[in-house]
Amino acid sequence: MGVADLLTNTQADAGNKSDSYYKLKLSPLRYKLRAMLLPIIAEETRMVFKIQKRLRCDFLDVYFAWSANLASHTFYVIMLPLPFWFGFVEITRDLVWVLGFGIFISGVAKDYFCLPRPQSPPLHRITMSGYTAKEYGFPSSHSANATSVTMVLFYYYLQFYFAEMGWFPNLAVSLFVVGYCVSLMFGRVYCGMHGFMDVLGGTSIGVFCFISRLQISKIWDPLLTSDQFHWWLPVGVVVFVGLSVHFHAQPVDDCPCFDDSVAFIGVLLGLELSNYYMAKYDYFKQVVDPAAGVTSTVTLPYSFESLGWFKTIARVVVGVGLVVVWKAVSKKFFLRLLTPVYGMLGVYIPRNFVNPVSLSNESYDNIYQSSMKRLDEDEVADFPKFVKSITQRPTQVEDQQGDNPPESIGTHKKHDDDGEEAKGHKGVLETCGALKPRYDVEIVTRLIVYAGIPCMATVGFAVAVKLLGLDYQPYKV
Repeated sequence: MGVADLLTNTQADAGNKSDSYYKLKLSPLRYKLRAMLLPIIAEETRMVFKIQKRLRCDFLDVYFAWSANLASHTFYVIMLPLPFWFGFVEITRDLVWVLGFGIFISGVAKDYFCLPRPQSPPLHRITMSGYTAKEYGFPSSHSANATSVTMVLFYYYLQFYFAEMGWFPNLAVSLFVVGYCVSLMFGRVYCGMHGFMDVLGGTSIGVFCFISRLQISKIWDPLLTSDQFHWWLPVGVVVFVGLSVHFHAQPVDDCPCFDDSVAFIGVLLGLELSNYYMAKYDYFKQVVDPAAGVTSTVTLPYSFESLGWFKTIARVVVGVGLVVVWKAVSKKFFLRLLTPVYGMLGVYIPRNFVNPVSLSNESYDNIYQSSMKRLDEDEVADFPKFVKSITQRPTQVEDQQGDNPPESIGTHKKHDDDGEEAKGHKGVLETCGALKPRYDVEIVTRLIVYAGIPCMATVGFAVAVKLLGLDYQPYKV
């Protein structure tokens, strides 16, 4: 793969079917809003084309393509457990919250508006992830991620370090975090992946998630991590996640946004359930001692002076290993387990266009293989794929030849028979991973797998480091 111009035929990109297709498939309100926004994308395509024509060079291609990984879903899922493993529980919860809801809200908006990315050609698509390029364009989830993460990190810096540091360190940190955010957002434009409207929409979502988290955490976190068993709390979390999945906007193209939303809402589910139960049992619970840096009953205290380099590195290796092994093993296990169960029960909550497992005439083995293939295409939390992609050298590929003016955005036809396409012709939508039944076997498997990641990174990690003698517990109850 590597850094390359992703030369995708826009006729196959999400959001580029014929206008009649969207008019029939979308509600009148969704279609009207989409029609109002399409001219903005067309105009921005011209603007982005001028920017690329003026600024493009090999160095910037490599820089913006590689730096985009620092706001990708995979990067955050891999990096988020690290603060928790070193005792920073609150910032970990804040980051998971803003990222999880940022991905979910941006996924809902993408699937609701069904807007295409700026057209390529004439633009060059510069990306290291063909998976990301399959999504709708508005809003930019990279911009939402970068904005919310920057605000959380800078908030903690201002709260705990700004007053103690001199003017130069404060200036350096400020320039770094602002540069990180601005670089990632402008990089999406430079790389031809988004227009300015996409970036602004994503930035707004990031700001909203940050402000909401600050307010909600004051009430929710003390309640969740108290030592009281409120049975309705875990039940309420499960119900909330189920309703979130159920009411997620339905796309009308083959777009993986819904799968990403399920993955991150699953991460939030696992984090809340694991933190709820960790706060209730002495095996995990710690004494709250702000003077010693312990501000939550849910914590994993860390001291470099007590553990040293070897045990510190060993803790990270154990944590990463738990997450990687869980994702690899649980995906196959639960898909194998649930496929025949779904077939026997014959109960499903349907989603448009696709026959669920309970109505399929295929063998369970064929269903398992096809579902596993779609799950394997998922790049979220896939550590080996992520490492491989960022270590490959850049490659330069020539653009496709063709006449695709910006004003033609959203007017392409994927099939000659427009009527058949608009009716959801078999073979067009039945293979679409995003249009599976809302709670079919693959979606439930994905939800379980991603809910298990924070469970392994918290409860599993706490148990493992204690058994291996890698823990540090001076504040044990």
